[in-house]
Amino acid sequence: MQLPFGTIIFSAILSLGNSVVYLRSRSLRGPRTWNSGVECIKNIASFYFTENRILRTKSISLVHMTNLTSPAREIDVSFAEIVNNLVEKEFFKESLIRIATDSDERAENFNENSFKPITPSDYYILITDSHEKIINLIKNKLKKSIVWSQRAKFLIIFNNSKVLATSGNLQNFVERFFKKLLDLFDITDVVYAFASGIVTYDIFSTRLYQRTVDGRCEKIIAKRLDSCHDGKIRGLAELQEQALETTTMTLNDCNLRICCQVSPPFVDEECETGIELALVRVIWDQMKFDPEIVCTNMSRGDIEDGVATDLLNELVERRCDLLIGSFFPDNDLEDFGQSVTYMEDSYTWYAPLAEYRAPWKSLLVIFLYSTWLLLIFSLIWAGSMWYVLGRFSHRENHHHKLYILCLLNAWQVLIGISTNNRPNHMPLRLLFISIALYGLNIATIYTSKLITVFTNPVFDDQIDTREKILISGLPFGGRAEYHDWFDNGDEIDKVVLKRFNISADFQPTTESLVRVREGKQILLANRMFVLSNNYNDLIFGFRDNVFSNPMEIITTKGFPLLLDFNNIISILKDNGITFKLYNDFMYNITILARMRTTNNEEIDTVLTVKHLQGPFIILLYGYILSIIVFCGELVRHRWFSK
Repeated sequence: MQLPFGTIIFSAILSLGNSVVYLRSRSLRGPRTWNSGVECIKNIASFYFTENRILRTKSISLVHMTNLTSPAREIDVSFAEIVNNLVEKEFFKESLIRIATDSDERAENFNENSFKPITPSDYYILITDSHEKIINLIKNKLKKSIVWSQRAKFLIIFNNSKVLATSGNLQNFVERFFKKLLDLFDITDVVYAFASGIVTYDIFSTRLYQRTVDGRCEKIIAKRLDSCHDGKIRGLAELQEQALETTTMTLNDCNLRICCQVSPPFVDEECETGIELALVRVIWDQMKFDPEIVCTNMSRGDIEDGVATDLLNELVERRCDLLIGSFFPDNDLEDFGQSVTYMEDSYTWYAPLAEYRAPWKSLLVIFLYSTWLLLIFSLIWAGSMWYVLGRFSHRENHHHKLYILCLLNAWQVLIGISTNNRPNHMPLRLLFISIALYGLNIATIYTSKLITVFTNPVFDDQIDTREKILISGLPFGGRAEYHDWFDNGDEIDKVVLKRFNISADFQPTTESLVRVREGKQILLANRMFVLSNNYNDLIFGFRDNVFSNPMEIITTKGFPLLLDFNNIISILKDNGITFKLYNDFMYNITILARMRTTNNEEIDTVLTVKHLQGPFIILLYGYILSIIVFCGELVRHRWFSK
């Protein structure tokens, strides 16, 4: 339902009757008590609900809590009335308002699905008199909602005079609550207004990765911003101005543990250099944090029966703050934080390099089988034409009237060898010239291709398709996260999925490439890893990619620095830094490949006996054929008669 001035309300049926009212003194029961609380909410929201990064309509969730004590109950009811009646138009301008409750009661005709917004909540407003109520509300209600977001901003109004008397140090009291929200729900952006008087609220906000007075680095602390007295904040203008600033957050040399999966060239073996590490190094220089690098060959892991494995489990257990190592976007990571993407990589199969085709075979494979048949037919036809013209020409000598000699003459002309039996008269001379020109062209084409075959020999029977992988009988596999790529309706992929190995032998390491080179297995790996390895020229990579993707950093779902990371990465991308890092590597690899190719060409320029196997075999067959014909002549006395 679209309402005036761009406001939409999604409202649950509130049950405002479930409240607990305690007898209070006259000073605690007047309207001034709760009106000041309502005004404080609006003033805090005026600077706290300012977000330059949100380009769509803001989504605000007002959470009603039952069984509140007075005056928290009156503040909640009064503010709910303002929201429902849209009294404060400027406050709710261009906002999506959702009213939720911790009550399980619903009207009989209430369909909750009809009121579910499609955008996550950007802001939460909670009015309470107990920290435990907020913890239970988030755990049992808000966290299960489809609009839940740990990265939302939480405005909490706390009013309970009984707690005030026993809270002791207010700073520590608020800070303990902030740490509990962080540990349980990864909530890091909170403004907390504590009722320290009848109409006075002390305002605190979270600050991340700050050093304390004694030098310790705390992940989250409470910082006092100002106070709100009788609904007014003295330093409101300054707070509103600060809210519009978009400076990058700094961590004051606090530690972040970065778990690096070894994946050259993005993260090299010792986790000291690499393309991706160079990118992250720019981020930690900008944000001034002290990285603790954890180098591992552990795989990214997956979600199995709702439980994270390998590096994802390290992230869940808070043993890592970030994961890097050429990780690609994946639907299985919906419960984790993911940065904007950068760079790119592709994945393909790597199989053992087949043996080079024997040089003598190259003499045959230059032409197709059908082409050889055509050449043989043309030879027989040329010999026959020679015989016919010579036979019926009365002026030609007897050498042009014998079929076998005519055939030999045609063959000699075709391969560019001169013959002593040259024609004496014009008809046969014209045929001689046409056969000679035909043979010259064929010999030139054959010779030019022969040079290419000798200098760049091809492989005999290379494994270069999925079908050949399955037929070969060699074990094949890769990382566990690659397994899902074959989970589809394709029949061949179903077989690949069933036989896919994810053991340690099939991880992208130099040892795995050695086993591929030795013909013991076939590996699915990223091209950049193989390009950066010395075994690049010793194994065969398929031409087609199995998968291509950009890369990203993986964090916990509510990682507080993710937006700052994304901003820096986006700036680096816009300025071409990530493109340059990637292109520099590709340029260096190309130069090395050219150097290796040049060296190989210098070695291959010298012809060996292997290259001459074909001519020697032809000579041998000629000797054998001559002996057979000679023996035949002895038996039959004579083959050629004048």
